[in-house]
Amino acid sequence: MHKKDIVRLCSETNELKLPFHVISKPQRIVFASFLNAVLDIPILNEAAEQVLFMKIVDVIADAIERQFEKVGHSIFFEGVSDMGETQLDLWIKSTAKKMNEKIDIPLLNEKQEEEAIEYILHGMVERFLASDGKRLPPKEKKKMFGFI
Repeated sequence: MHKKDIVRLCSETNELKLPFHVISKPQRIVFASFLNAVLDIPILNEAAEQVLFMKIVDVIADAIERQFEKVGHSIFFEGVSDMGETQLDLWIKSTAKKMNEKIDIPLLNEKQEEEAIEYILHGMVERFLASDGKRLPPKEKKKMFGFI
């Protein structure tokens, strides 16, 4: 993929607003690439892992989108706009826990599944807030996964 293609995909992703596209294909690729970078499946090479993580993100994203369509965006994101950082983290964690009960990915343990769902929900919340002209409150910088 060339740099101009990446720039085009990013700009297309930024131009889409909820509820038109909840989780676009470029976002799914970014989510899968991130998960591939932080999770390792020893029996697979990186290319096979990327394909697998694309499928995992699709399963998670499709489950979230089904729930989203079922209740509507105003109910799904009810109160999110007015939440502080701590409340938002709690909302993401509790929603991920509920979603994890409906999703089973054989190659990931329950903790990894929940973290993947949290990551994708976090991205959705950022897009939802951006569509309202808001941003997530800045967090203090911590080391990610203990070393990054």
